[in-house]
Amino acid sequence: MITYIIYGFIFSLILCGYCNAKFYAHQQKNYYKYLLVLLFFSFIIFTSFRVIFLDTDDYTALGGIDATSYKKYFENANLSLKDYYSNNYSEPLYELFVWLTRKISSDFRLFLTIYYTIIFTIQIKILSKIKISKSVFISYFAVCFLLIVTSFSAMRNVLSVFVSWMAFMALDEKNYTKSFLWITVSSLIHYSAVICFPMWFICCLSERKDGFSLKKAFQYWGGGVMLIIMLLYFLPNLLLHVKPEYIHYLNQPSEIAINQTIGRSIIVLLVILKFKDLIRHNSMNRIMFIALLVTLYVPLLQIMLPIMYRMLLFGNLATFFLISELIAVFPLNRKRFLMNFCINSVLLFYLLLTIISFSRNALPSYGLNYVNSLF
Repeated sequence: MITYIIYGFIFSLILCGYCNAKFYAHQQKNYYKYLLVLLFFSFIIFTSFRVIFLDTDDYTALGGIDATSYKKYFENANLSLKDYYSNNYSEPLYELFVWLTRKISSDFRLFLTIYYTIIFTIQIKILSKIKISKSVFISYFAVCFLLIVTSFSAMRNVLSVFVSWMAFMALDEKNYTKSFLWITVSSLIHYSAVICFPMWFICCLSERKDGFSLKKAFQYWGGGVMLIIMLLYFLPNLLLHVKPEYIHYLNQPSEIAINQTIGRSIIVLLVILKFKDLIRHNSMNRIMFIALLVTLYVPLLQIMLPIMYRMLLFGNLATFFLISELIAVFPLNRKRFLMNFCINSVLLFYLLLTIISFSRNALPSYGLNYVNSLF
């Protein structure tokens, strides 16, 4: 964990500093541009040149338990596109991405370099939509950077999460067609991104006529809850038609993400309390609010299929965004110092718990022991 903490803090600090450079003098902007190039290369070295290894005897891993499977998946892509599709069962757009890269080179590190270049670029877009402060740096490290570390094992899922951000930005611009297409792309990378379609519908319907309405958003969200409850009996068979290997997950005991659901529910309540201030501060907050609200469907879906927990990741970027924005609209001024201090403390405590939980649970379960091949 110490490797992730040291690099993660430095990386988060410099990246947030670059995205805040637009508020600085022209000379400092240029300085951060040069620094960004160095940061990019360090990021590629950190992510793409990690040692990937799995001991099947005792199931210990380096660089992510599933990373060895992704590597073999890439190496075996030296077939015709038709044969490759017929021999694999992953999402079609991810398969195409692997196949095209394999045509360029047999070195898996090239694939990782392209993969993490996409994620690095989208990170810049994420941070460009928010005014950087100390709380943003802490929130970014606790949520976004650790999500990147999760990609060492859950590659398709995390790439899909970052691509979904493009849909969020298109929604903020009220470009609904473009947003729908981005969600479709994200879903064809990892099927868990279908959780973004209800978000798209709620945003579209809530924006009609007089503009966005919190009341309308909750009405449509509530309608989604009722629909899920009614469909719970039929959804397993539907999913098995989409992806037959999900049969392995149907007999697993359901483990509802209680702690994460409670934490996100608290954030939702705080957003409702300061909704008007948040919208005035940043129009993206309404999109992030809906994105986080929709992930509260996931506990219901987990009753049917435990692996639905992967959909929770689509609330991570919204969590990062809204925590940063909430701290900004609950300033520590004289007027309401005690109340705002308590709220800020709760939000920062949530971030601390996220880091602790990741260290205790995700690191061992994903096999995220780290060794770099260049050092």
